[in-house]
Amino acid sequence: MQVDKILQNIARRQDDRVDMLFIHVDNFYSLYYSLFNAGLLSIATVCRDAGFRVKCLSTSDLFGLTPAALKSFVQRTRPGLVGFYTLSDNIQAVERYATWMKAWHPECRIVLGGPLANIDPEGLLASPSFDLAVRGEGEYVMRDLGEYFLRGKGTLDSIDALTYKLDGVVRTNPRGQVIRNLDQLPFPDHDLLGVRHGFHISTGRGCPYKCIFCFQKVHEGPFRFRSAPNVVAEITSRLEKYDVKSFYITDDVFAVNYDRVREISRRLKEYRANTGRDFVFFCEGRAEVLHRHPDMIDMLVEAGMARLQIGIETGSQRMLDEYRKKLRLEHVVSTVQHAARLGGLTVAGNFILGGPHETEETFQQTLDFAKDLLREAPGVFECVNSFLTPLPATAIAEDPDSFGLRILDTEFLTGMTLNDAWCE
Repeated sequence: MQVDKILQNIARRQDDRVDMLFIHVDNFYSLYYSLFNAGLLSIATVCRDAGFRVKCLSTSDLFGLTPAALKSFVQRTRPGLVGFYTLSDNIQAVERYATWMKAWHPECRIVLGGPLANIDPEGLLASPSFDLAVRGEGEYVMRDLGEYFLRGKGTLDSIDALTYKLDGVVRTNPRGQVIRNLDQLPFPDHDLLGVRHGFHISTGRGCPYKCIFCFQKVHEGPFRFRSAPNVVAEITSRLEKYDVKSFYITDDVFAVNYDRVREISRRLKEYRANTGRDFVFFCEGRAEVLHRHPDMIDMLVEAGMARLQIGIETGSQRMLDEYRKKLRLEHVVSTVQHAARLGGLTVAGNFILGGPHETEETFQQTLDFAKDLLREAPGVFECVNSFLTPLPATAIAEDPDSFGLRILDTEFLTGMTLNDAWCE
């Protein structure tokens, strides 16, 4: 049974005491779609390379463990630092796990990262279950925390972008520099997780766009991406090491830089031809970019892309403009038409329901537009939808009235996931 395999996999990874434990928490679990946060895995890898003993628990691990088994794991491994990635829909679960960790192993310190830690680190540390919060990239901050707490080196006030408690007072250090050269980071080590069906890879950080509903704005710093040789080196090494046939590029805006996409595609195509290895992958792109450069789709399909996702959001041009998408509906049509002519892939178009000044008329426009795309590309276009989510620090959350919205639940307590309805 799958649960037995999960428990056996954990058992193989829980034989020694550890310095750091990294936990990815989702409010749902899908064997194929619950991906361990790429940033958290990168942090774990950097700390491992610095000589710290690290372990990771994924959502699948957590779903395979009873509280009693998790307690036994924590008391056996006795981590000095426990790191969590925080989101609006997982913070309640993170606090529950952190409270358990403190009860089972009082000497451990709980470290938070992710969007919520960027937005309100002081508010999060009001909870007795949380000790430290990292604003921004965490690789070197977590390494330095390990040096301080586990090796007695350095001082807390010298660690960039850290918020922490000292003598009952919450203190916040200034932000440092972002990691501009992402190629300097080691490839995230999926051995810390256990690869089952495929792997995922992050090839950039930040976003050059300013959509009013997106949490990317809370991550300060410029849009940066890894070089094409570096990306392909990670992909090919993972394909060979784990002998899998699929991978997932997690970037929200992977297919936006023409020259880089061309180089990555060329290298992957050459690798396939030279090795005979078969594989497919998923990535995301922007329809207005693909409209200008439709041959990017051809390149990616030749490289192995089987599924492309684009954010359409609505069939109303007025609402698109309110979203500040810099997108025209005709860009979406031309992109989907090109994919249909090409074949060999699916295009998933995401629509957001209940957006700014949504009316029955705009909803019908969205429904009609989705139907038109399905007719344009039968067997190629796939319609995906979600409700608008007023994520903290976004323009919609900061000023919902200006968008004709009322937020029903600012703490996301009345639903299971961010796909539930939170506005009206």
